[in-house]
Parts: sequence; structure tokens; C-alpha cells
Amino acid sequence: MQKLTHLRVPQNLPPPSSSSASSTSSDHSCGYSSASSSPENSPPARHLPLRLPEAKYQELFDSIDPWHPNPEQRLSANTQHMKTLQTTINRKIQESYFFVLGKQQEDERFQKVFVDFFREIRGVNNLAKEASILLADHFRGYADVSEKVEYTIDAGDFSDIHCTYHQPTEEVILELKKILEEEYGLKGQLIKSLNKAGQKIGDVFQLDTHDTCLREFSIFPRLFPKCMKALKEIFSSLLVSEWLKKDIEEVKIYLKQYPSKESIERPRLTKEDLTRAIALWTAAKHYAEQQKIRDHQLSNKHRNELKDDLCSALISGGLSFITGDPSLVIGQAAKTAMNSFGNTIDPEGKDQAVQVLKLFGGFGLGSAMGRNSWDLGTALGVDLLDLATRAEKTGKGESALRNLGGSVLKGALTQDKKKLVCQALGCSVAE
Repeated sequence: MQKLTHLRVPQNLPPPSSSSASSTSSDHSCGYSSASSSPENSPPARHLPLRLPEAKYQELFDSIDPWHPNPEQRLSANTQHMKTLQTTINRKIQESYFFVLGKQQEDERFQKVFVDFFREIRGVNNLAKEASILLADHFRGYADVSEKVEYTIDAGDFSDIHCTYHQPTEEVILELKKILEEEYGLKGQLIKSLNKAGQKIGDVFQLDTHDTCLREFSIFPRLFPKCMKALKEIFSSLLVSEWLKKDIEEVKIYLKQYPSKESIERPRLTKEDLTRAIALWTAAKHYAEQQKIRDHQLSNKHRNELKDDLCSALISGGLSFITGDPSLVIGQAAKTAMNSFGNTIDPEGKDQAVQVLKLFGGFGLGSAMGRNSWDLGTALGVDLLDLATRAEKTGKGESALRNLGGSVLKGALTQDKKKLVCQALGCSVAE
């Protein structure tokens, strides 16, 4: 996975103003340099647009659907849910070990976490989708948010099962995506929420660290979710909250109550802060797209590895049939299963614990099936040596030579000429 250190840092970006909610003591910003982020090309500081009531509100509130709330009921429900979301966000921030006491600044640590987060969720689509599901589940009576889907399961000789669920509309998903773009990934909202809770992003935990104080142990932390999950829940709640704010504003426009004393105030960004927000948001989206490309490459790599493993399993089965030694096909079957498991939970192949587990998994299965312990131990030692010395990027030719050499070494160490020939022949045919 690419590191944030490869970001080009625009040296001419001014520091944010002290009056901004996203102030920082840092003298530079970590962002992707682009023409759109220069002060000359930046749009003017934003007021939240006071749009005329959209046609959808006229249609919604004129509807005779008894399940749809009237404007006053919708305002009340939105306001109440916003309060609930704020409580949820505060609780999640307080409970997660990813955050510590302090005041959040827009420093390099914050910028790195911000970009890494959107890279991990692959941009705005997944976040908007998750937030839309939360909205659709809570506001089932909102016709513009949630739509009911009914289907029937054929139960054979028994009565058919009729099921109903609510899914988000395409309209609300597009609105959530638009909010993410207009608010530059909710950077300011996250900083404001952290400071309101008296917390900041700590320096010890990473997004892929398991969210527990037991992280020093080797087994127990894996029973806990990663810090990424906590941050994703916070962002989803923030996005839903922003949608509710916008909906309240537009309903008030429809009722001709806007502006009013109860209107939600929106901070105005200075030109310098706006420039920095655009640069950081551009960086986050850029690395999300880069990660999508990387995902495609890894998918092809794992598919080719599975084909090779299946081919090797067939060859090992043939050799086991000829030699009468089932250990060959057992070992290869175990290797194929553990490789598939490891690629699923560690697609990048950077977790050494998972890579070693793949080797020990094959070792354990072979032992359970009655294979000679010395042979298994020898094979395991050779595989561990190969894992420790293999470079991250190994060409196909070099990989084939290493596999062939490892197979010959396994056969030679067991001092069994028959197995030596089988190992070398099997690996040569597979390659």
C-alpha cells in the first residue's frame, strides 16, 4: 500500500487563520499539489447556499401517504436524531483508544489519518452508501430517503416466506456524495467533534491497529475491531448529521421560515483555509483512486496464485497416485487452502503473522493426516527461510527458481531419493 510520504507538499500554501475551526500550528500542509488548489484558481469562500425549495418537497408534503410526516414532524424528527447522533459520536470518540486527551490541530498526523481513511474506504462511494443505509433504516417514512422492497422466498412444500426491507434511494445517495464534496470530506466537522469531546488523534494507534489496550499481546487483540471501524462510524454519523442539517434548512425554506433565529450557522472559510481544505481533499481522493488500481492488481495476482495452486494440487494428486504417498497431495491441498485464507485477510501480504500462519496451517493439517513429522518440519523450515529472504516484488522467473530450489532442498534434507525426484518433478511441471 502506498505511503502518505509520497504526497507532494505545496510549499507555498499559507497556514490557516487563527479564527478558523481547523487551525494548526504547522507551517505546511500535507496535500496533493494541483492547479485547482492554488489561491488564484480557488473559488471564493462559501456561504452554505440558500436554495429555493426543491420540487421534491412540494411533492413530498402534498402526498396523501399517511406514513409520510408533515413539515413540522419532519423538522422535529431531524432535530431529535441530530442530538442522538452527536451523543453517538461523542461516545464513540471517548470509547476508542485511537483518540487521546488533547486539542485536535490540523497537523501532519491528522492529515495522514484523513488521507489514509479515504484511501482505505476507496473514496466517497462506500461512505455515502453506508450513511444512506443508516438514514433509510431510521427514516423509513421519508419517501425521498427510503424505499420499501418486498420479495418472496419459495419454501417448497411449506408456505412461501414474504420478506420486506428498506433500502436507500438513489436520490439520497447522490445528495450524500454531494455533501462530501461540498464539505471537503467533512474535515472541519471531524476536528470540531474531536475538540468538543476534548480528544485528538493519538500517535500510537494506526487505522489497522486493533482498538484495545491489549494490543501488546499476540492473540487477544484480533478479537477486537480495528480503529478503522471506529473512525468509519464517526464519519458516517457526521455525514448523516450534515444531511439532516441541510434537510432542515430546505424544509424551512419551503415553510418560508428561513432565515430565522434557529437557523443553523455555518462557518465561513477564509481563502487560506479553503485552499488547504481543497489540497487535502484532493490528496484523499487521489490516493483512493490509486488504491482502487492497486486492488485490481492484487486481485489479478491472487487469481493467478490460485490457478497455480490448483494446478499444483492436481499434479501432486497424480504423483501421490503413482508413488502411493498421500503426503504430497495432502501438503499441497493444505497449502492451497491456507494461501486462499491468507490472501483474504491479508491481501497486501505485509502481515508476517498471517504469512507464518499459512505455513503452520499446512504443517498442522499434514500432521493431522499422518504425514511424517520430520518431513513436515523440514518443509516448514525451508518455507520459513524462503519467506524471510524473499523480496516484496519477485519476478516470475526468480520465483520459479526459488520454488524449484526449495523443493530440491526439501527432498535432499529428507535423504529420500524418491521424494527428491517427486519434489523436483512436481515443482518443475507446476512452473
